[in-house]
Amino acid sequence: MKIVFNTFNGMLPRPNVGIKPDNCAKVAWNCDLRDGRLRPLKQALLVSSDYPVVNADYSDADDGAAVKHLRFVHRVSGDVILWWASEKEVAEVNIDASNEFRCVVSGYDVNANDPAYIASYRVGSDVNSKPAVTALIKTRLAEPVVSILYPQGELKNAYATYKQTWIDRNGFESPLSPPSAILAYFDDGTVCDWVQIAQVAAPVGAVARRIYKSLADEDGTAVYQFVYEQAASAGQFVALTLNVLDKDAGGVAPDADNPPETLGGVVSVFGGFYAGFDLQTRREVLFSDVDLPYVWPLTNRISTVDQTVVRLVSYGNSVLVLTDDIPLVFTGTSPDMMTVSSTATHAPCVSRRSVVQIGASVVYASDDGLYMIPISGETQVTNLTQNHFDRKAWRDLHPETSFGVVHNNQIFLWFPKAVDKVLRCQRYVFADGLSAMTCHDELCEAAITIADRGVVMLRRA
Repeated sequence: MKIVFNTFNGMLPRPNVGIKPDNCAKVAWNCDLRDGRLRPLKQALLVSSDYPVVNADYSDADDGAAVKHLRFVHRVSGDVILWWASEKEVAEVNIDASNEFRCVVSGYDVNANDPAYIASYRVGSDVNSKPAVTALIKTRLAEPVVSILYPQGELKNAYATYKQTWIDRNGFESPLSPPSAILAYFDDGTVCDWVQIAQVAAPVGAVARRIYKSLADEDGTAVYQFVYEQAASAGQFVALTLNVLDKDAGGVAPDADNPPETLGGVVSVFGGFYAGFDLQTRREVLFSDVDLPYVWPLTNRISTVDQTVVRLVSYGNSVLVLTDDIPLVFTGTSPDMMTVSSTATHAPCVSRRSVVQIGASVVYASDDGLYMIPISGETQVTNLTQNHFDRKAWRDLHPETSFGVVHNNQIFLWFPKAVDKVLRCQRYVFADGLSAMTCHDELCEAAITIADRGVVMLRRA
């Protein structure tokens, strides 16, 4: 539906009939005029007079994670929204049969002392229930203290060391602890010594610990194999007594690498894995193991050479890396097969908050215009505003302060420090690959308002 107003008249009392100024909207799309006012037909989900019911704040005092006012929000329409107080990246974790929303939440400020974490919320929980939060980066347990409790033979015919890990409520496992001291013990294949593992405090969020023992595999290579899993009790892993024959040991311990403590900008990639970057160095892109957002192998880290990473955007099997110079594209079907290609175009991203994804393309503010980059198929970097702004006019917008959103297949951009106040609110409509800009558009101002916080709809129930 398209309605064009060149003049305004009608039932509402007006001083006179006049033509709207050039810097105001004359064309409105998908409108609702039933109450005599110009309103968008499809009101943005994030703006409503029907305020959502907000769960209790989740502060950093709970569960040990440095969470800044994390909230899950119920809407009457059945949506579940994650609401945070500062700029965050949210990557949804694969949902299992537990009927929970799970997501990896990470930031961009290396000095914020706000490490990445996993937030989960069970559908159907009470309104005042808090989301469960566990740290993505798991500290290792100390080396286990192991001793022989009940000897079963006089001769010690075997030697081993032990390691331990802990499991959180999501089933995610920490890296292995350092090895224990070497223990000499008796095991003749029928009976073996009883071994005691000393008590240790359980980390916040831990529900169990796993014990692994060093044994030789079929090739004679030393590996750590599973021997026991113990549930946490009152914040402790109490002293544990084991009597497991070497031949009954289980699977090999996972070789998990923790991500760097300053991991940020985490996005989910098609195929069940995740991409992020080190906020400290910003010179390499990291990829997790498949379905394991807490395991980031060292072999899955690819250097961006002299490009400083600003933000990652994922679409399909590709990850677009926006940098301070030339955008890069990583493509692959698995985290250990990612390859990198350069767009060979100077198009730095000057504002992370300006980055929006519309269809299979990414749009963001650069130093000389608004750029679009398709992240599937042929990668072509296009300056959308080269016919609207020269370099000086664009710089007068102060694009480094810009932020934007996508609504109804249109891009809404705000430039709060623009010299010309008329240009502080802009709307971009795309048709046949071309962009049309409308400044100071009433629909733009009415459709959605972004305060100094982020809001994302995770999934419709």
